[in-house]
Amino acid sequence: MKRTLSLLFVVMMAMVMQAQEIITTQPEGTLKTYDRSGMTINKDADGVKEIEASKMNVVYANDGETVYIQDPLSGFSVGTWVKGTLSGNTITVPTGQQVYTLPYTDQISFDYKVGIMKKVATSDGSLDYEEDESVTSYSYTIDGDNMVLNGTSTDGSVILGVSASAMGTTFWGQYGDFNVSYSLSVDQLITMPESVSTVEYSMDALNSDGNQVTGTVKVAHVGNEIYMQGLYADFPAGVVKGTVDAEGNVTFPKNLFLGAMYGFSIYLTGTIDGSSMEDVVFAYDAGNNRYTLQTPYMIFNTNKNSIEYIDLYKRCVLNGPQTNGIEKAEVSQDKPGSVAYYNLKGQRLSAPVKGVVIRKTVSEDGKVKVAKVQMK
Repeated sequence: MKRTLSLLFVVMMAMVMQAQEIITTQPEGTLKTYDRSGMTINKDADGVKEIEASKMNVVYANDGETVYIQDPLSGFSVGTWVKGTLSGNTITVPTGQQVYTLPYTDQISFDYKVGIMKKVATSDGSLDYEEDESVTSYSYTIDGDNMVLNGTSTDGSVILGVSASAMGTTFWGQYGDFNVSYSLSVDQLITMPESVSTVEYSMDALNSDGNQVTGTVKVAHVGNEIYMQGLYADFPAGVVKGTVDAEGNVTFPKNLFLGAMYGFSIYLTGTIDGSSMEDVVFAYDAGNNRYTLQTPYMIFNTNKNSIEYIDLYKRCVLNGPQTNGIEKAEVSQDKPGSVAYYNLKGQRLSAPVKGVVIRKTVSEDGKVKVAKVQMK
């Protein structure tokens, strides 16, 4: 079934980030995904409960000092990043970093910032927090593949929370985490091999609402392995790895981990009827440089054991640039009864090589057949 996201999440996704200082794109560096456990607070919806949006992305910059954390609050998932500093086994993050701007009227908007907050007494006994202005940073302690959040309490009296401010007034933004620990996710990200060339394909598909989806998918080949980046248009950084057979069919095993998005794991899986989990299969047409989805539905799932998808695509087609294929002018150079081989960039080979190549056969009557084959 399709996962239903909170109303706040949907509203936030629809809004446009406006403040320049908000970090909205993934910084460069080594990305690690952690599973977090602990307690979270949502004042309006569920009160205090265990964390559900368990995934948290952390980028360790190449300078060995700078660290970026995406959505440090599990209940306030907006896809933005805060910046900290790594020293020894401690990540220190300054408080007050803005993570979101929510326009309210043409003149008024709410600015959301992350910091340490303390519980305050209210006349009606309702739950409320305020910023602890004496605290200017919060930290994480790293222990191997694990981390813990420092500075919050076990009973929820002190939390890592989000404040909202507008027109000079600051108040609790209704979300917070406390008593949180993190462990490196068992799901491993797939990355593009280094020094491999990619070809950009334009994607066209229909989503779960029947609306057209377009995007750019980067494709790379290493032997009989194929990599695609950007199959999910809303998560263009996600990479999947599959294999191609002699007939040009490309198979991606079910439950390939694309990464974490808004606190949830995203897996690529196919389905026939919405209940079974299947591999995702594309057929490659070398003559037209085109990949066409053969599996009825390609879903972006949040659960390895059952179908709980954020979105699905059907009728998905990837069209590549024709200049990367075999030019018609070059085809005419081959005589009837000849066979020629090309690499996946459309460059002619003096002899077939091991791996996936394009074989062009010109029959005696002049008909041309182009196919993708695996040479051993």
